[in-house]
Amino acid sequence: MTPKQWRDKVGQYVEQRRKELGYSANKAAALTDDAVSPSLWRQVERGERHVDGKVAAPNPAPRRRAAMCKALGWTPDSIDRLLAGQEPQIQPDTSQVPPVSAPAAQTDSTTETLSRLVERLYSEVSTLRSELAALQIEVAELRDVAARHHPDTQ
Repeated sequence: MTPKQWRDKVGQYVEQRRKELGYSANKAAALTDDAVSPSLWRQVERGERHVDGKVAAPNPAPRRRAAMCKALGWTPDSIDRLLAGQEPQIQPDTSQVPPVSAPAAQTDSTTETLSRLVERLYSEVSTLRSELAALQIEVAELRDVAARHHPDTQ
């Protein structure tokens, strides 16, 4: 993926959402609990990083992409969704799970437990989606490399 393609597919959306939330790049990076540096955040928005004197598209690890998504209030797989040509998704607010019909004390406990379980499931599914999307990108890149080096095998 070229830096321009990254910028068009991901960077502009990340930058737009960050600005909607009123964050600077430094503030947004700080919300990732040190998973993403301000420098990496800016690289993702610009769509370019410098490697051995060459410009390349950034490709943060799945955990870093998920941390960026969390800081933006998106589901952890939203950057991968953008890479796949889909829209990012806002993280559902699991604190608003409706109560179940039960005695008050039991309802609070049950609601809290269900909320934690739902949040964990969202997180685990999103992480798996991120990892799958990263693998799909790597496979596509490997196919491109193979096609360039061995055009007769297509």
